[in-house]
Amino acid sequence: MADVAVFDRVLVSREARDLSARPTTSFGYWPLDEATDGNSPEYGGGADLRLHGDSHLYAPDMDEDPFVETPLVGDGHLVLDGVDDWAQTDGPVAVTDRSFTVGVRVRLPGPNCGDTDQAVLSQAGTTASGFVIRCHAASNRWELVLPQQNTTDPTTTVVSDNLTYPEWDYFGQHLAVVYDSARQEVRLYVDGYLSATGTAAYTAGWRANSGLQVGRALHDGSFGQYLTGVVDEVRVYAGAADETMIAEMSGTAGGPIG
Repeated sequence: MADVAVFDRVLVSREARDLSARPTTSFGYWPLDEATDGNSPEYGGGADLRLHGDSHLYAPDMDEDPFVETPLVGDGHLVLDGVDDWAQTDGPVAVTDRSFTVGVRVRLPGPNCGDTDQAVLSQAGTTASGFVIRCHAASNRWELVLPQQNTTDPTTTVVSDNLTYPEWDYFGQHLAVVYDSARQEVRLYVDGYLSATGTAAYTAGWRANSGLQVGRALHDGSFGQYLTGVVDEVRVYAGAADETMIAEMSGTAGGPIG
């Protein structure tokens, strides 16, 4: 048990609903503005994101060339080639069997998912991922996949966004996932909005105890679904963020939130 609260009055319905979403604690924020020896630092001094393959940060000198293409947010972003590029932490960040929130900004190279599924953000177990945010090739939609067991060919809960197609505009798109264990539901947001199909019941959360993965996902014991595109502003929280916090995360100002 945690976050026990006692009140000396009757709560109105809005206050009761907000109790499960109120407590959030940042477990990691990677602005992806810089890297040293292949490591991009976490804002608060936590675990680095280690860059693998040919992945690299694009961080132009705007003073030297003010007309150069600017990064998605801030001073830099991560570039992935879709073949063997990814970034990861050495250990887990999201506590996936409790309420958690994750967010990321991504830009694809074209106006669709391509020929294969592409994972933007996930956290690995030993055989499956605790969660996967991906671009689903068959439907050309942003999708959240939640394997219900850390096994091969697990049963999955899938949430698909029917509001916004994947886009490749200048600022990319912001994707966020909220798992609310108190309400036993998950929510997928695209650019701060929750679509009609963006919520699903979910009661099978388990703890994925391997690294946070940017640009790939673990399935049947093997990594794949490599992403072609650029990624920025990776965030992980304990607790279920409310709509106000999701809207703030989806902005392009950057910086710590919550």
